[in-house]
Amino acid sequence: MTNTLKSGFRFLAVLAILATSIQVAPTASAVSMGSVYDGTSGDVACLTLGEPTGYFSIINNVATRAFSCTGAVVIPSGVVSIADNAFAGDDGNDINSLVISNTVTSIGVNAFKFNNGLTSLTIPGNVREVGGYAFYSSGNLETLTIENGVTSIGFLAFRNSTRLTAVILPNSVTSVGEYAFSYLTSLTELRISSNLTTLGGSAFADLTSLSIYSYCGTTISEQNFADAGLSTKTRTCADSAPSESSSSNVTRDAAVVAAIAQREAEVRTARADIVEVFKSSKAATAESFAQADIRGITKSNIDDVNAEIALLPVDSRTSITEIVKIARKYEVVGNIASEQVGRVLPAALVEIGLISAESKNKVELVSAVRRLNPEDRSTYGAIKSAIDAEMKRIQMRKDRLAAIIARISGGSGK
Repeated sequence: MTNTLKSGFRFLAVLAILATSIQVAPTASAVSMGSVYDGTSGDVACLTLGEPTGYFSIINNVATRAFSCTGAVVIPSGVVSIADNAFAGDDGNDINSLVISNTVTSIGVNAFKFNNGLTSLTIPGNVREVGGYAFYSSGNLETLTIENGVTSIGFLAFRNSTRLTAVILPNSVTSVGEYAFSYLTSLTELRISSNLTTLGGSAFADLTSLSIYSYCGTTISEQNFADAGLSTKTRTCADSAPSESSSSNVTRDAAVVAAIAQREAEVRTARADIVEVFKSSKAATAESFAQADIRGITKSNIDDVNAEIALLPVDSRTSITEIVKIARKYEVVGNIASEQVGRVLPAALVEIGLISAESKNKVELVSAVRRLNPEDRSTYGAIKSAIDAEMKRIQMRKDRLAAIIARISGGSGK
């Protein structure tokens, strides 16, 4: 065998080993740090009967992602946009009430799709754009109010909202995407903005209960209406929805602010109570952690949490920051032990000390954790052992690669 051919085989061997070490950088996503929203970033609880049931994270004034969020959601003042997929119902969320503050200007693609708990929804006029699939398959949505100010409704935004009976698009709306309001089988009233300039194909397809719709503008052609699915419907002209009065806007926004302020006050009080409990060397309850919006503590792990906090120095034991850090560890471990393991990101393992922040193998280590059987990822110690074992395998692979490279380098010098 020629030296050239031998070198070629050696090169291919190196590539094969290198291929097992290639990592893909993780996509950015919200990771809860246990901090209350401060007007720019932080976490906000979702509520059911006044009790926290999941939460969503805000990063730099963007509502980025919800985690097992059920019940009522209030998007607080200061948030300017809601990210793609943020509250998607097929990602473990189930919202039944939504209030959007007067600072939000856009709702992302898939943001609230498959939230079948929603029965009533108001899109405030400060929201200029509603993204594609934003409220797709809101199967129990019965009442929809789109306020004057909204300009664009994305493709498939409200498709399959089969209980919706009326859609009134204010004159601020200039664009409706493909299939945006299709398959609304209970719809009996449709008023289209007179200022509409863009109407996507099949935007109003399969409105089987609708016979008459209203449009007073001149920019949309008969063919365009036909392509949108309205060829068999009778068109008339009636005034579009009036804009909401400024006084009602103020009332609604004041209610949002009041709800946020009340919840934040409750959280501060509950956290102060927890500090007092540990200051007195007593044991806290899982319920007290929930009231303080500190996640990850359950009846099954509360004894371990109390024991770990009791071992802290007095100064740390009476610091809410240190208490939240311990709770966060239990939250991450709980997520890893559950079916949510596929959603755990490298940053979470770095945060609780399972992976070094300087590690260049974060993605590979998280993948190894995800491959574990549930019983092998149920405790912090078990997860740490699995990560240490994977690090040894990675190091052995690197050593083999270094040896091969050394042999190649030595052979080329002869």
